[in-house]
Amino acid sequence: MPGTPEYDGLMHRIFPAMGEGSRIGTPLTAVRPHMVKIGRNVVVMPGCLMMSAGGITIDDGAMIAANVQLIYNNYDLYERQIITCKPVHIGKSAWI
Repeated sequence: MPGTPEYDGLMHRIFPAMGEGSRIGTPLTAVRPHMVKIGRNVVVMPGCLMMSAGGITIDDGAMIAANVQLIYNNYDLYERQIITCKPVHIGKSAWI
């Protein structure tokens, strides 16, 4: 149940680099969550998709609305079987 110590503990196991006071709503889809760095007092609403092969950084105080997709995976322009991944960085106090 969200807001319980058990829920918070599970979120910290999924996202080891999650800052104090941050909340993540479920449902959530996260690919490579160990590559996501979440600052303090970040709010991620339900339905978020995080494709974090290139790394995702969310700075302190950012707010992510429901159903936002954080993705930077793309295919190489010349060799379509190659997937390129770049980092996503969401700045301090951003509202997405």
